[in-house]
Amino acid sequence: MLQGKRKKVIDLSGLQALCAVNYRRLLKVMPEALLGRSLLEESSLSEIPPTSINSNSVNNPADALDSAHLNWGVGEQADRLLIKVTQRCRYTTMLELQQPQKQAFWLPDIVMQLRLYHDARLAEVTGYQNVRNIKTCYEWPNPKMLQPDEKVQQNQLLAEWLELCLQHGWLSEPVPRIK
Repeated sequence: MLQGKRKKVIDLSGLQALCAVNYRRLLKVMPEALLGRSLLEESSLSEIPPTSINSNSVNNPADALDSAHLNWGVGEQADRLLIKVTQRCRYTTMLELQQPQKQAFWLPDIVMQLRLYHDARLAEVTGYQNVRNIKTCYEWPNPKMLQPDEKVQQNQLLAEWLELCLQHGWLSEPVPRIK
């Protein structure tokens, strides 16, 4: 007797809860000047016109930054996280997170694209290592060898990355080594 393929059931409420937690963690990690407004004030969302960000200039009238470097660690062992705003709209912000792998030169830099939904208070991974448009569910095996729950795993990686940032205290300037 042949059995049919079982369809993978996606836990959308779990994914949404993970995205909500990631949004709150991002607000703690990111400098407020990077967004150019307080996201905790609901009224400020209606005042922000859509803008695209050039890599070297700031187009936001609130003098928002378009990128920030956050450092963690001491001296040459310090790791750096670059948070870059790539697009600002009324209800969403697109970010790119980059962490260079300077100590493990054989590993590629970590690059993650995010979309923040300010009205829903969610942060979703929209790309990882420059692979975009990740489906919620994949058949396995597939040509790119993506996991069946690739989207959930990428958002879980973001959650763990942000938790690491919060636990180890990211700073906007490197800490000098004490002799």
